[in-house]
Amino acid sequence: MRQSDRKRSMDGTPWMQLNPLGYWTINHPGAGPKGRALIFSLKTKDYDVAQKALGAYIAKLSADKHGPELNTVGDILDCYEKHHVDTEITDSKRRKVSIAWLRASLGKLPAANLPPLTVKTYSTNRTMGTAPIYPGYPEHRKHLPKNAAKGTIRQELSLLRTAYLFAVENASYNPANVPAIKVPAQPASKDLWLDEEEAAWLLRFVQVEEPETGRMSRLWRFIWLTLGTAARKSAVLTLTWDCVDFTIGRINFQLSGSTDGGGTKKKVSVAIADWLLPMLERARDEDVGQPWVLDVDTELQSQFRTLKEDAYKATGNPKFLDMTPHTLRHTAATLMARSGVDLWRVAGVLGNSAAVVEKTYAHHCPDHLRTAVNAWKPELKNPDVLTLLD
Repeated sequence: MRQSDRKRSMDGTPWMQLNPLGYWTINHPGAGPKGRALIFSLKTKDYDVAQKALGAYIAKLSADKHGPELNTVGDILDCYEKHHVDTEITDSKRRKVSIAWLRASLGKLPAANLPPLTVKTYSTNRTMGTAPIYPGYPEHRKHLPKNAAKGTIRQELSLLRTAYLFAVENASYNPANVPAIKVPAQPASKDLWLDEEEAAWLLRFVQVEEPETGRMSRLWRFIWLTLGTAARKSAVLTLTWDCVDFTIGRINFQLSGSTDGGGTKKKVSVAIADWLLPMLERARDEDVGQPWVLDVDTELQSQFRTLKEDAYKATGNPKFLDMTPHTLRHTAATLMARSGVDLWRVAGVLGNSAAVVEKTYAHHCPDHLRTAVNAWKPELKNPDVLTLLD
């Protein structure tokens, strides 16, 4: 009878040996408490049975280490969503939508060495609006999704690449099987904003009541709130009535995905503009019993797209065709700066640092900066010294 298949190992590999009673045991160096060997009986004297038990033990160790088999792109996405997005990301909605689009087109394909042409085809289909629609696409939307913007495709492919890297680092996925995923270059930043006259025109343009209800449309409320508060799109969409304080005239926005050191969501408190207050009061009177100021917290993509097209047709102004929800936030901040509001106050409204706001908006208020440098005037005893010599 074999006393042992191998000698004591220091590399951490489990091995078999006989105990004094003749039973086979497994000796697993370093697997016990405080790095000691883990030794347990297989309760058999039969070598072949013990050998199979050792093989099963090693296989289980490998499965525990490597996690579930990641054979398809869908498996990679599932791993990333389950072990990172669902547990680590505060504002996971956008990532989940990106995962849903990726899974609908690529989910069933082999994960290993995904061909670059497949990724390129995905980008093309998303750009042209021909990509498969993911299960669960919001049924309340009146229109099917149109072509995706370059920024959206960049976000989705970046997430796919991140999911693969997560699998390598956390699920022992073979790095040699990670495909080359070319992410589109960062789109050029547009410094697009509406001037005072254009912003006022847009506010009037959306004042069209819903014919079937007589209530203000969600789009109306969204445009007015964004231009009136300079809030982010996500903050306006998720704004609830309990965050609107009519007594002191303030709105407390929560910043999605941003937390303080203690894990609490950051908030930005913005005063309600005098011209915005009547709209909010009417919206409160028209409340249908939902917690959100916009009735629901879903996107307004199709409505906003229609607004852009209608505004362009009405004015011929290309700004309206190119504007995004962020354009409204940028407009509100720009108009504040142009009106002479101190940049640190603008920063407080935006929820950004003063340094970021100064870098972005200082060039919009040169006249007011001139006022700042002329705030004091020295008394010169002999002004003649400043006379230029001939």
